[in-house]
Amino acid sequence: MVNAGLAVGLAAVVGAGVVISISGNASGAGSSSLRTVAVRTGDVTAQVSADGSVEAVNEVAANFGTSGTIATLSVKVGDAVTKGEVIATIDAAAAERSLEVAGLQLKAAKEQLSSAEDGTTTTDPTTHVTTTTVNASQVASAKAQVIQAQATYDDAKDAVAATTLYAPISGTVLEVNGKVGQTSGSSSGSSGSSQPGSTTSSSSSDLVVVANLAALQVSVSVPESDIGSLAVGQAATVTFPAVSGATAKGKITSIDPVGTTSNSVVTFGVVVRLSGVPKSIRLGQSASVTITTDSATGVLVVPSTAVTTNGSRSTVLLLKDGQQVRTQVTVGVAGDSWTEITQGVSSGDQVVLTTSTSTSSSSSNQGFPGGGFPGGGIPGGGAAPGGRG
Repeated sequence: MVNAGLAVGLAAVVGAGVVISISGNASGAGSSSLRTVAVRTGDVTAQVSADGSVEAVNEVAANFGTSGTIATLSVKVGDAVTKGEVIATIDAAAAERSLEVAGLQLKAAKEQLSSAEDGTTTTDPTTHVTTTTVNASQVASAKAQVIQAQATYDDAKDAVAATTLYAPISGTVLEVNGKVGQTSGSSSGSSGSSQPGSTTSSSSSDLVVVANLAALQVSVSVPESDIGSLAVGQAATVTFPAVSGATAKGKITSIDPVGTTSNSVVTFGVVVRLSGVPKSIRLGQSASVTITTDSATGVLVVPSTAVTTNGSRSTVLLLKDGQQVRTQVTVGVAGDSWTEITQGVSSGDQVVLTTSTSTSSSSSNQGFPGGGFPGGGIPGGGAAPGGRG
């Protein structure tokens, strides 16, 4: 009888959804399962999810501003430091000698300028008239010498100051890449500090790296299809896969204005500042960020898989008098599992869902999108979808 043709194998009601299975023939051809779900009133939430890792909001590399041999290094990884605290020094003997020489040269240049400005005084032996002559060229040359000597002195003074390295921020030492007796080269990033909300990258060439572990953030990459729904200030929930039950709240603090393309995929960097982070969380741990972009309560909802969108036109299939009718609808908040419909359907309308199945699988009791109806309710039966869409 099966080989003779197609037959309706089962028609059953699951919850308030109708399930109709149409079996294939014995040759193993595929089958299709027609299901309907009642349009109902519920809640829907639109969210964007992305993965990243925990990092410090403020992480700063500290390096000497001049070259020399490290004389002292008073910190190790894990130490707490205070901004302005001395954390290392290099041998300052050569720099101090250079400063002393520069000081003497500056003093001599100033004396020459003073002499040139005083000019040459002569007295006429006949009239006994005294005349002072100032050579403008000599004065200009002496001034130039003073300026040059002053610059040399200032540089030498800075070089002496640069032999002492201070903690750039208050925080915890993350890296120490040197030891007493080693030669430390100068770095343009010496004792620099990052602005709030940003992270200064560091490498193994940095002598000391300090981070403020009291302020943490997660940086994620969001696809271009989702970035339009994000804005600075939106709330986020963060979970940590490696720490069961650990969660934190957060807010978007920045969104990259320009996307990054990799393998023809465009993404945008998004930074989420965390608050109330569990003490067990450490830098570098994996984090999953869920950002709530929109929500609606007490609205008509249908499973998101029931909505077909082509350009700006969205439709659903309704089952009316045994016939499938393609109906245009207006979509409101669109979640992963549930979508708000503002126009085009009424509560109780039967929305058709069609999926393909194998003949070897049971088609008499298939689940609805998202593992059932939110809140455990039956479509049209009163319990609203709960929480996430």
